[in-house]
Amino acid sequence: MIKNQSATIPFFVYNPSDGSPVTGATSISVYVSLDGGAPALATNSAVEVDASHSPGIYKIVLTAAEMNADVVVLTFSHASAAAMPMTIVTVPAVPTVAQIQSGLSTLTAADIPTANQIADAILSRSVSNVEATAAEHSLTTLILGALESKLSSDKTWSIYRTDGETLHATKTVTTNVSAEPVTGVE
Repeated sequence: MIKNQSATIPFFVYNPSDGSPVTGATSISVYVSLDGGAPALATNSAVEVDASHSPGIYKIVLTAAEMNADVVVLTFSHASAAAMPMTIVTVPAVPTVAQIQSGLSTLTAADIPTANQIADAILSRSVSNVEATAAEHSLTTLILGALESKLSSDKTWSIYRTDGETLHATKTVTTNVSAEPVTGVE
């Protein structure tokens, strides 16, 4: 059931002595308790649904105010009939598209960053913000490899974090004596 929205609640009325359905009952008092508060008599009256086809089934329309709680408990009272108490757990209403759009209408173009502003923010962000959690095969490792690394004589490439001391990753470098080294870029 939706919180703070009117709802039609069906319930079963029975004879307490033998459990048989009760038809034609009038003056069924329905009490509403909101979030454990004191029960209050419901605004609307309970009515029978259909004595021939649904014997013992009654319904009551609870107002929005009577549904304005996280937990709504209904209890029933009648001189010669009974109904089991009922607990209803409500959920918030899902906003409509129009409600979402009206909330967005307060935004201006200045509130929404442009593609260039987003790119500038990303490109100006320091690798030190993510190096502690970045995976070995990430853009962070490439940047650290270019700026914070050393190649040892045993051909181990050590890639450090921006502090220059904390090891981020290591790679083994292989060489080929017959390969031509790069001597410049034009």
